[in-house]
Amino acid sequence: MDKIISAAVGPLATYILSTIAALLIGAYIAFRAKSTILIREKALRFFVGDADFQDEAIQEVSCERRDLARFRILHRIPAPTLNDLRRLLAWMTAHGLRLDELSLTPNWIDYKNESFLVTPKKRWFMCLTLGFLFFWLNVVSFLVISQSNNALLTMKASGVMFLSNGSEATSLFGRWRYDKAACAAGRIPETRRTGLTDSESSALCTGLAEGLLMRPVEEGLSIQRPAAWALVILCAVWGCQVLAALGEAIRALMLSKKVRAHGALVQNASGRLQEDGVPPDANASEPSAIEPTGELIR
Repeated sequence: MDKIISAAVGPLATYILSTIAALLIGAYIAFRAKSTILIREKALRFFVGDADFQDEAIQEVSCERRDLARFRILHRIPAPTLNDLRRLLAWMTAHGLRLDELSLTPNWIDYKNESFLVTPKKRWFMCLTLGFLFFWLNVVSFLVISQSNNALLTMKASGVMFLSNGSEATSLFGRWRYDKAACAAGRIPETRRTGLTDSESSALCTGLAEGLLMRPVEEGLSIQRPAAWALVILCAVWGCQVLAALGEAIRALMLSKKVRAHGALVQNASGRLQEDGVPPDANASEPSAIEPTGELIR
């Protein structure tokens, strides 16, 4: 039977999926860090030593990049420059936000926007919800495949793929079916319907009758189940990432409402002061004048 039938999932599939998983984990770490400067700095110190740049201008730029990378890793807030980060911290203080709140929405911070915080649109929630359902439906599907007793096999000559548990063989979409009783009675599907050759159809009936099909099925399951579990893990990781992105969008929406509520409160307080004849502070609405202190970063 090995000359006619083989497992459809090759032995290299498990190794390929494992390699892809390792690469995805490394890419995810680099993506979350947004920079590899700290890793490169450790490597440089290992080979060269702890000597820093001698030029003051270069040393200042290097320190700035290092501070930005550390702040990004510790608080998950990206910033192109230290000045942009100072403006963000000043805006955060002026609008009554905390650093731990802002660190939960790093992907919704836009330094080109005056309000810094971007409000998610409805289409984002729809796309993220559909993506979450897609990945977790795949998780359920691959879990079912990993527990199934049907192996995915293929005919070497015709290339027809089918499912079999050793006692019967069916097409992928149930268009035809072989079993011992049908083969014994001569009620086998026509070859033009199955796509099999005459010799493959005869060999399939022989394998079902004599139990020779069990060996390809067991070999196929030994490869198919680990591959299905690898896909379960990958889809679960991607589904969790989509769920985390959905949660971040919800938190960004809540923070946007909080910022608007704080702005309305400040505006109402300013209006009451004007009614009472008390001039409001001219610099109250200038968050850039506020310098962040060390208490902001905990």
